[in-house]
Amino acid sequence: DQAALRVPKMTGASLTVRLSAVIVGIVISAAILTVTLNYLKFQNLLEDHSAGIYQFVVSDLRSTVEAGIDLGLPLNVLTNIQTVIDRRNAQDKAILRIAVFNESGRIIFDTDRSRIGEVISPAWRPAHAVSEGWRFSRGDEWIAGAPIVNNFEKEVGGIVLRYDPEVVGRKTTSILLAMTSEAVVVNGIGSLLAILGVWLLVRYIRRAVAASVRAIA
Repeated sequence: DQAALRVPKMTGASLTVRLSAVIVGIVISAAILTVTLNYLKFQNLLEDHSAGIYQFVVSDLRSTVEAGIDLGLPLNVLTNIQTVIDRRNAQDKAILRIAVFNESGRIIFDTDRSRIGEVISPAWRPAHAVSEGWRFSRGDEWIAGAPIVNNFEKEVGGIVLRYDPEVVGRKTTSILLAMTSEAVVVNGIGSLLAILGVWLLVRYIRRAVAASVRAIA
């Protein structure tokens, strides 16, 4: 009889460990999945937000350039453009380069003066570009651009801005760390509560089994 009474106790302890391990595994998996999905969501939001900011900067610079063209001056003689883009580049460390090119795609003003006279990269001036502007990311090249038009709505050139993708990387990393730390705390509390619940459940079952064994004995 004593041996029979010890069997449920050993089985109950083993059952507690197994059930607790399964539930804790489920809780951890759910936490990892939640953090990953939220991270990807915030990353996309921050990428769109950053792209929108620099698209606005490009639009603002385009307005300045087109104001000079509206006075009847050719794009290549607007020498104040170089000062404008240099000043704007200095104001934001995340801006890596600003270039203004003419209708043929040749760079006439650039914050990297060694590039003046070169032809703009085809990737920086997509064929499907629209009047509102364009933007794209490829590797470490994150670009925002817009065409420059004259009074007759004819495209006479364009402006492109390259910015640092680490702007988004640093923000998403800080968000990931914050979400991970919160998930660890919540997951720890949830796991403890789950283990406690399993222990109470198994304890109740073990007592019921023990009572049945005693009754049978």
